[in-house]
Amino acid sequence: MIELKLLDLAEQQDPIAYDEIINKIQNIELKKDLSTLIYALSYYPSEPIFEWIIDWILSGSWEVAHQACLLLDNIDELSGQRVNCAWDKIQAALKSTELEDWRRNLIENEVLVCFE
Repeated sequence: MIELKLLDLAEQQDPIAYDEIINKIQNIELKKDLSTLIYALSYYPSEPIFEWIIDWILSGSWEVAHQACLLLDNIDELSGQRVNCAWDKIQAALKSTELEDWRRNLIENEVLVCFE
């Protein structure tokens, strides 16, 4: 379970809390905590974790994907190879016949507009 103190520190944009959140995500054992950790990241710049955001949208649970989409929406501008790679991943996911309907809707209605 994620400590409330960590969330409080995230709300204050504490840099030590950011490092702890990233460390917990990298070493996460309980997938149920991931959406809470992603929520905590909403208090920090999203650009450094752009690739993670895309991966969470494409493969996370419903809650994780939606939380990640909110982080994506916080990015004002990003360009270059990182964006091109993300675009390719998204296009490949949309071509998959195994993509869940809710995820397809999320990508088509929320994610693609961020790439315009």
